[in-house]
Amino acid sequence: MDPVTLISSALTSIKTATEIAKFLRDTDISLEKAEFKLKVADLVNSLADAKLQIADIKNIVTEKDQFIKDLSEKLKIKGQVSYEAPFYWLSDEGKKDGPFCQKCYDTDQKLIRLQGQDNDIWHCFTCKNYFYGPNYRPYDPPTTQRPYGPWGM
Repeated sequence: MDPVTLISSALTSIKTATEIAKFLRDTDISLEKAEFKLKVADLVNSLADAKLQIADIKNIVTEKDQFIKDLSEKLKIKGQVSYEAPFYWLSDEGKKDGPFCQKCYDTDQKLIRLQGQDNDIWHCFTCKNYFYGPNYRPYDPPTTQRPYGPWGM
């Protein structure tokens, strides 16, 4: 239910409760006890309805506030993220933080810090991918062959 409908419904319940309260205030002593009890029950029900509807409105407003906060944070981060192949970096006030996983950010918008290894090899523990930085040098095996066995055969 949208907040406008809930607010309208809550206001109607409050208006009904107010009218019942005015009626009870202006009631003559000669009013039958049963009618009095019925009006008090109506008043309690209207107030309970209003209370529930206002609680629903509060929940909706809280959810929307959290959604707006999350979007604001994502927008702020998006303005600070830059891509330098093969990584993402976070820049804030001239400070560079990272590197972060390119796959995780591109698919889920999550900044997952990469773990560095020797030879500029980086690993993401979340998506299990490896990335090779600009200083990576492939391993070159020795080109000389060893003789077979201790006698060179």
